[in-house]
Amino acid sequence: MIGLATGLAEAGNDSIRLLNCCFAVLRPFEFIRNGPIAHQLPVRIVSVGGGFEYGHNGISHYGLEDVALMRSQQGISIIVRGIPLRRVKLCA
Repeated sequence: MIGLATGLAEAGNDSIRLLNCCFAVLRPFEFIRNGPIAHQLPVRIVSVGGGFEYGHNGISHYGLEDVALMRSQQGISIIVRGIPLRRVKLCA
């Protein structure tokens, strides 16, 4: 999905991908780093189920490291629900 989003963005389209948190960043991180981040492309990754929301499915479904991993990259905006100022910026 991230490879497809990168190709769409490279062709001049805005690209938004909606995934469960556990599949949004950690597994496709190399695609994210080498695609949208390296080429500064407008790809938006939206995820649901952060933290332990899908934890009943096991450790592979935890969404804990994703925000930390993305914070380690330059040029990335991270918006986490529940932080009022971020919510206003997202909706503005």
